Amino acid sequence: MTCEEIRQQIADYLTDESPPLQQAAVREHCRRCAACRHELEEITRVWQQLGILTEEQPGEQLRANFYQMLASYRAGLDDQPTAARFRPGDWLRRHLWPLSPAWQLALVVLVLVTGWLTRPLVLPEGPDPRLAEMQQQMEQLRMTVALSMLKQSSATDRLQAISWGTRLTEPAPEVVTALLTALDRDPNVNVRLAAAEALFTFRANAAARQGLLAALRRQDSPLVQLALIDTIVRLDEPQVPQVLREFMQRPLLNPAVAKEAAKTLVQFGEL
Repeated sequence: MTCEEIRQQIADYLTDESPPLQQAAVREHCRRCAACRHELEEITRVWQQLGILTEEQPGEQLRANFYQMLASYRAGLDDQPTAARFRPGDWLRRHLWPLSPAWQLALVVLVLVTGWLTRPLVLPEGPDPRLAEMQQQMEQLRMTVALSMLKQSSATDRLQAISWGTRLTEPAPEVVTALLTALDRDPNVNVRLAAAEALFTFRANAAARQGLLAALRRQDSPLVQLALIDTIVRLDEPQVPQVLREFMQRPLLNPAVAKEAAKTLVQFGEL
């Protein structure tokens, strides 16, 4: 017999419904064919597991519910037109539902197991407090790393520290202070520019906003001055024009920076 014929007889073989000669043929074929032997072992395992399932006992209303559904079904048939209609359920049973009882039971078990495994995805439970704690610990780790790297001698490390700092959801006061210190005192222009942009990211923080406004008059790099002018304008603070007027009174101000500050004051209607 072919493998396909053997597989069609496995269910009868397991239930002892096939003739002895046919059972012997199945055993002999599975002894020689590894694929069919593996399939027989898998179906046997499923069959044995089904045997230990608790048998559900019918409830008291089962008979009444059954006859009620049967009456509704018959009434629905009487109301339907006699023309044949496409029924998805019938099509699925004819084309996809396995004919073998063993495979039917295996398919049911597969559906139940799949539903149990995917239940948390379909019906998510409440927020896990462990997840919130893990997120808090990760936030603390990012802050610690950022503060530590801001003290490194390498400008590349300090830039990386500022990048880590911008990933914080809510900056701690020490992070804002460290960024303001970097903006005021770092010897590397690129680090100061990155600190200014990081502080603008935290513009919802009052200390960060006021620190950006106060930092302009302490800068000596034209690049940082131009960046800060653009940054404080985006803050949309009412004291920005006053800060720019005071800044323009500085001696030896770079012409390009003075021109940009004056242009900004014109936009505010101050010049």
